[in-house]
Amino acid sequence: MDAGVSSQVSLKSTFEVDVRQIVTAKYVRRAVANDTVAGVQPSFVVVPANEQELGRVLKLANAAGLAVIPRGGGTKAEWGNPPVRADVILSTERLSRVLEHAWADLTVSVEAGCTIAKLQETLAKHGQRLALDALWPRNATVGGVLSTNDSGALRLRFGSLRDLVIGVTVAFAGGTLARSGDKVVKNVAGYDLPKLVTGAFGTLGVITRAIFRLHPLPKETRTISCVTSNFATPNSPLLFPAEQISCRASHTSRPASPIVAARIIVFACCTCAAKPASVPSNNTSTRGCMPAPQ
Repeated sequence: MDAGVSSQVSLKSTFEVDVRQIVTAKYVRRAVANDTVAGVQPSFVVVPANEQELGRVLKLANAAGLAVIPRGGGTKAEWGNPPVRADVILSTERLSRVLEHAWADLTVSVEAGCTIAKLQETLAKHGQRLALDALWPRNATVGGVLSTNDSGALRLRFGSLRDLVIGVTVAFAGGTLARSGDKVVKNVAGYDLPKLVTGAFGTLGVITRAIFRLHPLPKETRTISCVTSNFATPNSPLLFPAEQISCRASHTSRPASPIVAARIIVFACCTCAAKPASVPSNNTSTRGCMPAPQ
């Protein structure tokens, strides 16, 4: 056996023994085919219970020269550049708590392994939400969406994650835990680490917790979808600029609140493309899209 390969095997064996003493044998296992990252097969999956354990695992892996891949729900494991190596999968699934919901201040502190759905359900109890429509919220985690900077159409109204995150704690390769930001919306102290790690795909460190600014939960929301079968003709509504497209949505039970109306306008300007139409729904509302009168 080549000396380099023999040394690598020895380091991995030593790492496995040492990491079991940190997280216990129950939370260390050999990687299987389902743990593959972009075609690269890792050796171990480690699941620490808290930030301190996660930092110690990172320090061990760094000392052994092992490549670490952070993983939350695994919904976006194929995003970004494929890794050259993937020795250790560092899972945040046990870091899943909503630490503090300061509803009076419209902020929340949450661990990186908490799913977006769980977070939203917790916030909804006080009529609030994280204004984010991330993909696969039942499985996607806070750390994962931050690392990939995932967001949807709500960013047109509330901004992207870089506008919503106001604090993070990050574990670096040497095991150091660094915290930046705080539970206040306006904070100009120190480096803006939250924005730096957002969209970094875990290359700068492992996000262990985050603090977000929140928004009121609307009492009612409606998404308007418009369909056209004609995309190419000169008269296609797709060719109308946003200011020339209008959508209508009415509801007989009660008038739409300002929050609802604002969301309808955003979707109207950005997604409507159809010939004049109206579609009844439940006999109480009509929805349609059409070019505005010239």
